[in-house]
Amino acid sequence: GVTRYGLSQNAIRSMRVPLPPLSEQGAIARFLDAADRRIRRYIRAKERLIELLQERKRALIHEAVTGRTDVSTGQPYPAYKDSGVQWLGKVPKHWSVVRLSVVSEVINGFPFDSQYFVQEGGTPLIRIRDLHSEQTEVGFSGPIIEEALVRTGEVIIGMDGEFNVTRWRGPTALLNQRMCCLRSKPSTNAAFVGYAVAQPLTDIGHLSDSTTVKHLSSGQVQRIQLAVPPLLEQSAIVRFLEAADRRIRRHISATKRQIALLKEYRTRLIADVVTGKLDVREAAARLPGTDPLSADRNRAETIPPESNLHSTADEIAKEASA
Repeated sequence: GVTRYGLSQNAIRSMRVPLPPLSEQGAIARFLDAADRRIRRYIRAKERLIELLQERKRALIHEAVTGRTDVSTGQPYPAYKDSGVQWLGKVPKHWSVVRLSVVSEVINGFPFDSQYFVQEGGTPLIRIRDLHSEQTEVGFSGPIIEEALVRTGEVIIGMDGEFNVTRWRGPTALLNQRMCCLRSKPSTNAAFVGYAVAQPLTDIGHLSDSTTVKHLSSGQVQRIQLAVPPLLEQSAIVRFLEAADRRIRRHISATKRQIALLKEYRTRLIADVVTGKLDVREAAARLPGTDPLSADRNRAETIPPESNLHSTADEIAKEASA
């Protein structure tokens, strides 16, 4: 028969592979098992660091948009008042607590007819799958619905699934159904609203029935309550959060690159060992007393404990908010 990759079983059986003596096969297996365990631990540590950095970013946003921290000083505000909203708690005395509908108009997406979807040309059409992109997968060649147009920088929300929120980074586009756009009023910074609604949307998601696909209504969005500072202060908070986000994303990107290099090194190491390019008999004989990768100090590194990962994430978050 033919395998899923198009090779026949006979072709696989007739492949020629290098075969060392049985005792050397055992040494190779011991070495590669030990090396693989160590590399996997490195990868898990780096993946955990990414999770911690994402947590720190969410914490920075929450503290800034609820007034826990004054971004201009890094300290709490001088005076607070009770917001009357559970998720907000106490907010700075000079901030207003309002429903989202007071500061932004909620524009629902439109059920565009899929027969007019085109791969090239037409007006860009934002669907939920395009939420975090800067371009859309399809265009719309039918009649334009002006009310469903979204401009660059406006906040959009996916109303199915995880209720993700982001600012649209692409060109002016049409908004498909099961999404909504928050069109900020003159007294409001759109980006501030985008940051501020993330937590209440997450809370709504947690309260929704998880046995089926979660759905969000525009009424629920309009009723979200936010703490809103004066416009100049909103802009300062946005500048702070965007700068912190850029720095944290750079660290996450670099860490993902390190993970990719570790995986590439593991693949190359296996290939070199099983083809006889690298003799590992002595290293295998030293197991488990010494580190089988100790001969390659450029690629090996100390595996940080969880407490060190937290410290690293804290330092990066501190640097990002400086």
